[in-house]
Amino acid sequence: MSKVTQLPFISTVNTTTGFVITDNELVRRVSYDVLKNDIASAVEVIASSGPTGPTGPTGPTGPTGPTGTGVPVGGTSGQALVKLSGTNYDTGWATISGGGGGPGLNSRESVAVTTLSIANNATANLTFTGHKGYVLYSIAASHSAFVTVYSDILSRTNDALRTEITDPLPGAGVVAEIITSGNQTIKLTPAVVGFNNETVPTTDIPVRVKNLSGASAAITVTLTLLGIEQ
Repeated sequence: MSKVTQLPFISTVNTTTGFVITDNELVRRVSYDVLKNDIASAVEVIASSGPTGPTGPTGPTGPTGPTGTGVPVGGTSGQALVKLSGTNYDTGWATISGGGGGPGLNSRESVAVTTLSIANNATANLTFTGHKGYVLYSIAASHSAFVTVYSDILSRTNDALRTEITDPLPGAGVVAEIITSGNQTIKLTPAVVGFNNETVPTTDIPVRVKNLSGASAAITVTLTLLGIEQ
């Protein structure tokens, strides 16, 4: 800070009163007004750079917000939360298929349906409950039979008059077909990929059975498959 040269006592000052100031060994004369403003500025700087005061008390807690959507109630052990639609927060509990081979893998299954008693060379239509998409490993019949698996009901209807000695046309909706001799299981190698081709896909698997046993019989057909589309 500038040094003020000691002067004789002055009883009164006014705007014209002058002072001699030595600043960095330079001597300059200033008026009373200039000196007064310099002192006021220095005091303001000192006052503004004082220590920080203590932290004020914490304000009151605000009101509680609305309850969030959260996890829906219900569900059972082993189920997972899944989206039910594209709508925000539209979720629900579902069982996620998984086999012993590791997370996300399904296990093969065997599904069986039995016809009523049908005459020799007569046919019957069966509907299996499976998957919208599947891999077919084998087809079994309890008696000699001609068994055909279809992608949809219309394809089965259009194929009703075809015999076992005629191959289906490409794109006819035939997934697989076998002829058994007695109680027999036919392995499909390689396995066949099948799917439901209705306008709105379902888990139904349409099948036609023709009795070749030589006598009336109730024929049980078994499909061994792996679901790949629920």
